[in-house]
Amino acid sequence: MANLFVARVSGVALSAASTLTLAQIVTTTNQRAFLCGWGVSFNGNDATKAPIRVDVLRQTTAGTSSALTIVEADTGNTNPVTTALQTFTVEPSAGDVLWSMYFTPVGGGADISLYPGDEFVLSPSTRIGIRCITGTGVANDAAAYLKFRE
Repeated sequence: MANLFVARVSGVALSAASTLTLAQIVTTTNQRAFLCGWGVSFNGNDATKAPIRVDVLRQTTAGTSSALTIVEADTGNTNPVTTALQTFTVEPSAGDVLWSMYFTPVGGGADISLYPGDEFVLSPSTRIGIRCITGTGVANDAAAYLKFRE
């Protein structure tokens, strides 16, 4: 059975009219991983603000970021070889967008799970991230996670 892991962040401050990657996972040079779920939520309080676009996408660079601790979804897991990044001060270069939706900044969000066989495959040396694109005047916090198996 495959090992299941989660890379999660919370309290990430979004700025108005900007793009920000919340979390990114990175496979090693000799192993692939399978993205089997993700989620995002927002804590805004102004319903008049424009929706926030959320993308799950391949990214071709790390940008400028820091390490993110991966959490075991099953305490019987071994340690992951996939790594994760957070706290992006320079955005990674975007690749293919695999999924995109708009959400209200006032408590909007999603929790997506994919069935085995429907997962997004991350080849060796691949990056996949979850990012937000905000409109004018939108400034609130976000939480997100990427769930994967190796």
